[in-house]
Amino acid sequence: LQTTTGLIINTVITYGMKHTFNRKRPYVAHPQYTPYEHDSSPTFPSGHTSYAFATATSLSLQYKKWYVVTPAYLWASAVAYSRIHKGAHYPSDIVVGAMVGAGSAYLSYKGNEWLKAKWKKKKNKDLEIECNKENIVIGPESTGKSTLSEALAKELHTVWVPEYARH
Repeated sequence: LQTTTGLIINTVITYGMKHTFNRKRPYVAHPQYTPYEHDSSPTFPSGHTSYAFATATSLSLQYKKWYVVTPAYLWASAVAYSRIHKGAHYPSDIVVGAMVGAGSAYLSYKGNEWLKAKWKKKKNKDLEIECNKENIVIGPESTGKSTLSEALAKELHTVWVPEYARH
């Protein structure tokens, strides 16, 4: 989900910028250069590079091992280099494409972390907990209340007790 969301954010930003800036490709602006292929879309930022860096960053955030991170960024860098070598982009297109891609993946990662934390908080709020000197009373709001021993007997697997009540 995180990778897909990052790629969607990347697509919106990249194509929004392409059509906002509408920068001509190097071989159009400088006819003395002959590209390997002709592309009619605007050049700034590089879509190939932004997708490559969005994918590499997303993988790197999910799997924080050197044997995932290193090949992912080497691949993304090779894609970026190939876009300049083919004559399809200026170096600034590549740099901004890499920033947009990595930023989109990071934004998606942070948004996903925030949603997970919010969902976990909501899940914990579904349990109502009361503490007094005699006992601890817990229970889901929808099913009424029970004492701690009754709740355990019903196989309630997650019990959260506030710090002040643990003494």
